[in-house]
Amino acid sequence: KGERPPSSVISSTNNLGEKVIEGKLSIDKDLFSSIQKSLTKKSVIFLIVKEKNGVAMPIAVKKILYDEFKESFNKSKFVNFKISDIHSMRTEVKLSDFVEVIVSARLSLSGEVKPQAEDLRTNISLVRSDDKFVKLQFLQNTDS
Repeated sequence: KGERPPSSVISSTNNLGEKVIEGKLSIDKDLFSSIQKSLTKKSVIFLIVKEKNGVAMPIAVKKILYDEFKESFNKSKFVNFKISDIHSMRTEVKLSDFVEVIVSARLSLSGEVKPQAEDLRTNISLVRSDDKFVKLQFLQNTDS
C-alpha cells in the first residue's frame, strides 16, 4: 500500500535526517613506528569528504586532534570516526545531499591545514549513502 518502511531501515541517517558516515582509520605498525617521533601535540588528522565529480572544495571536513587519536594509535593502530552534516564546509550543500561521496583522510604532522610534503594520506574511498562503514588506511608517503 506504499507504506513507509520503519525508521530502523533507514539507518544511515539519524532522527534529524542527518547523514552520518562512520568508519575506521588505521595505520600500519611499521608506518606508525616511522612517524611516531614526528607526532606532536600539534599533529592532527583531517577527515575529508568531497563530491565524486571532483569539485575541489570539500563537502565536509572533520579535524581529529592529536589528543583524540594518540592513545588509540599507540595501542591499536586505528581510530574510529564519525563525520556528518554538522561538519559541512559549504553553505549550499551538505553531506546528506549526496548519494555518493569520496572520503579520505590526511595526517598532518605539523597541524597545518595546507597539505605538507611529510603528511600521510589514506586511500580514497567511494562511499554510497547506504554504506554503513568506511575503512581508511594511512599509506606510506611516496613523495619523500
